[in-house]
Amino acid sequence: MTAVSSWAQFPSERIEVDGIYYMFSQTGAEAAMCSDRNGRWYSGDIVIPEKVTYNGTTYTVTSIYDNAFYGNENLLSVSIPESVTRIGGAAFYGCKSLTTLHIPSSVTQIGYNAFSGCSSLTSINIPAGVTVINWGTFSNCSSLTTLSLPEGITSIGSGAFQYCSSLTSINIPKAVTVIPEQAFEYCRSLPSITLPEGLTTIGRNAFDECSGLTSITFPESLTTIGEHAFYWCTGLTSVTIPKSVTRIDNSAFNSCIKLTTVTIEGGDTYIGKRAFWAWRDLTDVFCLSRKIPELIEKAFGEEAHMAQLTLHVPASAVESYKAADIWCWFGQIVPLEDAVSSVRQEAGTHESYQLNGMKSTGLRRGINILRMSDGSSRKVVVK
Repeated sequence: MTAVSSWAQFPSERIEVDGIYYMFSQTGAEAAMCSDRNGRWYSGDIVIPEKVTYNGTTYTVTSIYDNAFYGNENLLSVSIPESVTRIGGAAFYGCKSLTTLHIPSSVTQIGYNAFSGCSSLTSINIPAGVTVINWGTFSNCSSLTTLSLPEGITSIGSGAFQYCSSLTSINIPKAVTVIPEQAFEYCRSLPSITLPEGLTTIGRNAFDECSGLTSITFPESLTTIGEHAFYWCTGLTSVTIPKSVTRIDNSAFNSCIKLTTVTIEGGDTYIGKRAFWAWRDLTDVFCLSRKIPELIEKAFGEEAHMAQLTLHVPASAVESYKAADIWCWFGQIVPLEDAVSSVRQEAGTHESYQLNGMKSTGLRRGINILRMSDGSSRKVVVK
């Protein structure tokens, strides 16, 4: 292979070789353009070669150029060679008919919006060498059902999986500390998601209108739940906010209309306006701390609605909550039974349930509902 010193030695325009256009440099060649010599779209199945010859010199194809196949609605499949290390921004944006695409293990970079709007893709592999999912990478991939992210992923971009309406399963790698704004917005088929230990922030609209979401467990590392983060998550029936959370922004759980119980474990939590405006089924709020969280007006609805709710707090803090601004608007403020040592543990004495009604194998941290052998029930706090 003949060495070259700069881009300037080559024509600035894209060069067509065997029906595919390329940009050449001293480091290799990039598949560069989505139309053939007559200006028509590529169609059908495209095979990108590992090497290409231009002016008597053979080059290795190392990347798919930005916008290379942008908007190509007739593309069915693309074969990418193992020599490629980078897929550029918007490279396959809007390729609505693309059904088959294998990303080789050599790829370490995938650009912004790279597969946005590939609405016929049902699955896609992400190589282990990729560490960043850029913003909008898989947005509007409406047929994508499952996606496995390699554990090397450290960052997920804004809107990365927005409008992936058929997505039923995805893992969040352990190194991810922030789920940014709109990351999973309108992923309406996602029933649950496991958030990694080490996660600190859930951004604005991150899970907005994930109406299929029925459960979510927040890690102890979480500090911030952003504005509209779980707006209109109509499948949620209960949420527990760990004591590590210091901020629940405005409308974070607004319009979660099936939400019946909210548990707030910490006392250093700011609760924003309309944060739990779950106006249909919400009946019980549990605050496990004797220290009173900062509650903004209308966080749980209008004053008239709050008058219909029951607030459960530690017995020693009942009077403090009754005297606190806005917290006093709750219709009932009743003591929690927080002396779990009094609960008999012998077999047959009680059955344990979570707030969502699911039976558990024993007492868990937070609120437990105990069905006693005499038919009575008790709410018990385990700290």
